[in-house]
Amino acid sequence: MYVGRSSSVGEPLRQITLHRGVHGFGFAIVGGYGSHRGDFPIVIKNVFPSSPAAADGRLKRGDQLLAVNGIGLDESTHEQVVNLLKNAGDTVTLLVSS
Repeated sequence: MYVGRSSSVGEPLRQITLHRGVHGFGFAIVGGYGSHRGDFPIVIKNVFPSSPAAADGRLKRGDQLLAVNGIGLDESTHEQVVNLLKNAGDTVTLLVSS
């Protein structure tokens, strides 16, 4: 279970479960801790058309990704989160806030 910093006060958190498609889950991320540009939250950069994420319809560009399969992303680097997603298996559960 994710226990970490909340997003902005009053913003509802959403749990989204996606099944991997032929080309992955269908979204791209930006941000991360310790980058040369500073420390930023992990955010959804794009949701690709005709992907599992697009078909589900709940994941939106700009959503903050807070956890992957119950693993909190506080102070995670971009590479760490990419590896979590790549190694998630056929199903991933995301915790996001708008």
